[in-house]
Amino acid sequence: TNFTVVFRQQPKLSVGNHFGGRLVFDGKGYLFIGLGENNQRATAQDLSKLQGKVVRLTETGGVPPDNPFVGRADARPEIWAYGIRNPQGMAMNPWSEALWLNEHGPRGGDEINIPQAGKNYGWPLATHGINYSGLPIPEAKANGSGPNSPVCLAGLSRGERDGLLFGADLSPVAA
Repeated sequence: TNFTVVFRQQPKLSVGNHFGGRLVFDGKGYLFIGLGENNQRATAQDLSKLQGKVVRLTETGGVPPDNPFVGRADARPEIWAYGIRNPQGMAMNPWSEALWLNEHGPRGGDEINIPQAGKNYGWPLATHGINYSGLPIPEAKANGSGPNSPVCLAGLSRGERDGLLFGADLSPVAA
């Protein structure tokens, strides 16, 4: 019954999709949270907003001093990586200790990324997908990879519920 709130996405939004919300601890005590852009595409590129980002916190909710945007007046210090549409699965790779993220993209644009500190993953300025209506993404300046290309793309897929990494024998190794 006792719990402590260590993070709350602000401001509270009333939109109904692209929440993201996966939580992962690494082996060093840091908490990574994948936050969707809440169908407000421009926020994914706006460093003053948390939507469309991966944030990194200490286990008590503090901001690690080595986060990439600490000390910048135009950016939220919690941000680890940005340009993310809708992160629906995350896992720590047990061999490399890297964070892996699957991003539910627009039609034909699902991605697997390995987010790194301070990197921009392009959404909505670069995407391999199109709107579900069949029309292009209007903000996209590049049809394809952005500044940091995904590790893997998927054409059409269902939103993933869990982030699983598979070893060479294709048995699950992490959730």
